Amino acid sequence: MSFRRRFYYIHCILVIFIVFSLGLFGFSEESGDLVITEIAWMGTPASYSDEWIELYNSTGSPVDVTGWSLFGASSGECLNFSAADGSTTTVIEPYDYLIYGAHQNDVVTETGTSLVDIWDSTISLNNSSPGELILYDSGNCSGTVVDRINQPDGPWFAGDNSETRTMERVNCCESGTDPDNWKDNEPAVNSNGLDEDGNQIKGTPRETNSVHQNTPPVPEITGPTECSPGEEIQLDAANSEDCNGYVESFRWDLNGDGTYDDATGESVSLVCPKAEPVKVSLKVTDNEGGTGLTSTSIEPDPPLDVDAGRDRSIKLGSSTRLKGAISGNESGNPVDTRWELLDGPGTASWNVDDTGRVDPIFVPEEPGTYKLKLVVSTEGGISRSDEVTISVENNPAVEEDKFEVKFISGSDRSYDGKSETRLKAEIVESDDRVRGSIIGYELEGGPEFNLSEATPLSFRDLKVTNLETGVARVGFFYDPNKLDPSQREEDLGLFYYRPEEGWLEATDLTIHPSQNCVTGRISISDLKGTPLTAAVEDSSESSIDNADDLVVHGPNPVSEDGCIFWFDLPEEAKGGKLRIYAVDGKLLYETEISEDQRRFPVDDRWKPADIHANQLNKGLYFYRLIVNYPGETHWTEVKKLTLE
Repeated sequence: MSFRRRFYYIHCILVIFIVFSLGLFGFSEESGDLVITEIAWMGTPASYSDEWIELYNSTGSPVDVTGWSLFGASSGECLNFSAADGSTTTVIEPYDYLIYGAHQNDVVTETGTSLVDIWDSTISLNNSSPGELILYDSGNCSGTVVDRINQPDGPWFAGDNSETRTMERVNCCESGTDPDNWKDNEPAVNSNGLDEDGNQIKGTPRETNSVHQNTPPVPEITGPTECSPGEEIQLDAANSEDCNGYVESFRWDLNGDGTYDDATGESVSLVCPKAEPVKVSLKVTDNEGGTGLTSTSIEPDPPLDVDAGRDRSIKLGSSTRLKGAISGNESGNPVDTRWELLDGPGTASWNVDDTGRVDPIFVPEEPGTYKLKLVVSTEGGISRSDEVTISVENNPAVEEDKFEVKFISGSDRSYDGKSETRLKAEIVESDDRVRGSIIGYELEGGPEFNLSEATPLSFRDLKVTNLETGVARVGFFYDPNKLDPSQREEDLGLFYYRPEEGWLEATDLTIHPSQNCVTGRISISDLKGTPLTAAVEDSSESSIDNADDLVVHGPNPVSEDGCIFWFDLPEEAKGGKLRIYAVDGKLLYETEISEDQRRFPVDDRWKPADIHANQLNKGLYFYRLIVNYPGETHWTEVKKLTLE
């Protein structure tokens, strides 16, 4: 029950008003607030007919049972309290008892004062087959059932007829129909009162049962859990409950040190912390010494969340943008941002273009593992951080036994010119330890490429100087936007021309869609004076019967640069929808596909994000295509999509 002692007088006024309004009907208590706690179904040593029943009010308000009734107190009959022979009171005070007995003087104190509050000579409890006792809040056994004890069939749950020991309830909070919740009175533990002949009663009329077990109170803290630093907030414990008594004391731990010595009482004031959250705990103690504990965390605003981004690997000589993010700063309070190096080859071997940004560009100067920390602080002193690991691998182009080749195009003689020449190469195998170079010029015309592939770009007059043997790994940079919609990047090949043999495909072919590059190995001797091309099979006229082949994507796994989905929709198709799902089947992304569309996105690449533009985490996902046909819809099979 709620701790309600301070409202006692208000409740008294309410009781008087309700009794006056409803007359003999009294007022209805919540089921369980008033319980049957003891039964002398065997009578007393003076007489087996001197039977009595004890009721207990477990609330903080008085209860008037005028107009109530009890079924089963007279061999299965209904007895109305209002029809009793007499009474000294019908009001049960808070946390007090009422004795409903057969005669006024069946149970008395040592001084002869009667303990019976309501007496009714028609009480007659069957010893062998009693049935249930059911307490109602209205007459004639109607209205709300307030309490129910024993069982419809069989004997009493407890009590001893031969020794006239009463049947006592163990716990007021537990059900009265549970046989384990009733036991015989233990006179050695507690008994009180005398019968009509002066014999000691083996029971506890109007006192705590000898077998009583207390249920500890249940504490509850109400109040704000988030606040502005320095703000004074109120925490309240008035909703704490004790089902068989009342909460007697409240003790608070307001600083999280584990001791409850900072405040007492139902409510306390607390100054909102300026930085880290503080744990507030409450200990409540009931009138029987039982205790209950609870705690809550008080968070200072704003509840910042910081994400330093995912771990990744890059090559030495390249850079990467750190993808930090801040969330939870709903009020837009000013924040300070900085990146720190926790571990790495050396503090001088790294560079961030702007440490005040959450997404600066990171440029490593040495290979190794860098552990970086993003720290975000508010003016109020709140600080949150997160870490990310960047693995920097040594670029084969700068290893001693390998050699980066620079192509020359026009007047641009630097390696950066690869964006114009769209070609690069490195010597990966050679018996010669002499540095050499390869030069080439863009083709305006050349040998006819008589396969079924398109030829977006070619080179001629490739020459290798100072090197006679070895293998070059050649990378051909292409423009994906210049590919025909039917051409998939995953189908690109790298070809070189030999006059005697025609066009030959490079070995060890690898597609790098994230870098718009196709690479392969070609012997240095074959490179001399040879035209070079990157080509892809033209599938614009191909017919795909297998629904699984209607949609593919590349690259897979998907890098942070994203990917492209290609579609082979049949001529009769009227478009459809591309859907991407989480592994649990939740729809994350959906986009419309037109009937003549051959790729998505039409330009650039799809960046892994859901329908709310939230970046997707690395892991496994699924995708499928809904294809609309005239009058019907088909679904492709589910395919895997992996995000790195």
